Amino acid sequence: MIRVLAVLATVMGVTVGGHTSNSPGAELVANLDLSQLPAASKDSSADSIAFVSDTSIAVSLCPNGSPTGCSLSLLRREGSTLRGYAASTSPFRRGRSIHVSSEEQILITPFAGFPAVLFAPDLSVTRQIPNVFLASPSGNTVADVMKNGWKLYQIRSKLELIREGKGSFRSVSDEVVVFQDGNVMRIETLQGTPLGSFAVKPEMKCYNIAYPLGTNRLYFDDCKKIRIVDFGGRKQSELHPPNGWRAHQFWSRDGKRILFDNFGRKISMFRNAGEILIAVGTLGTGVGNEQDNREEVLVLDTSSGDTCFDWKRSFPEGSVALPQDAAIAPSGEFVAIAAGGTLSVYRLPDVCHRNK
Repeated sequence: MIRVLAVLATVMGVTVGGHTSNSPGAELVANLDLSQLPAASKDSSADSIAFVSDTSIAVSLCPNGSPTGCSLSLLRREGSTLRGYAASTSPFRRGRSIHVSSEEQILITPFAGFPAVLFAPDLSVTRQIPNVFLASPSGNTVADVMKNGWKLYQIRSKLELIREGKGSFRSVSDEVVVFQDGNVMRIETLQGTPLGSFAVKPEMKCYNIAYPLGTNRLYFDDCKKIRIVDFGGRKQSELHPPNGWRAHQFWSRDGKRILFDNFGRKISMFRNAGEILIAVGTLGTGVGNEQDNREEVLVLDTSSGDTCFDWKRSFPEGSVALPQDAAIAPSGEFVAIAAGGTLSVYRLPDVCHRNK
């Protein structure tokens, strides 16, 4: 019986294709086949991308399924043409995300306690930076998070300690640090001057997420709603990101536009019915190999909540290792997406459209 149900679910499944779409007003301005990069191979794919400037993009290519052997390439956009302008780096370990400073130094934050990697603007010099758990968007300020507190550092010729703090660390920019102290979210300067605070749920009930947007606003997720608030917790706007689980989110330098990169699973009603039958036949065990097959990249205006860009694609289940494959430019005018072996750059509209 179970075998029959499994066959039924397979037959009723639909083949997932590479469909994409973007919102009205967005313009595709450039494309690049990533296999043309010197560091590319048939067994590699884009793991992370980030804008160095509005016309320059950093791309990390990594061997599929391997935590090591990644390389970084720099691309420059001239009109509708993307081309490499710096030699690829020596191999390094797969990272969590790419941060670019105003001096165009590139920091790749690590996984699992490994050192971060810092590159010179032309990729000629590489340094390993220990004690980095999270970094500011620029990578100039980093945090080491420990069991009972945290430490902030500034990256110079060596790590320079800024301060130590207690509480549950949330995020840092080059101006402020955000942390939860009991049932209070606190915002302070890097040196410790209080800028604001507000009451939040106990951490055991909700791990609140808070990021600074510019110098006087926070992105705040209280496990029910996502709001933009001031440093006193007063609501300024409410955001409605895509369904699915959030792999990454990034914002423009001024915090006026935010990019969500979400993954999820969407199947036909016939396949869904087949999987329900399998679940019934296996007493709740189910098919056991449910994997994501859908990605949505959404850019919202943080003041109004209006949509600036909405891009979707579907892909075969199990074919994506959930990379950081979308980024927003410092100005908020461009979005880059690396999907299906192609890097695409879109120009966003000046005015975002209201959600229906």
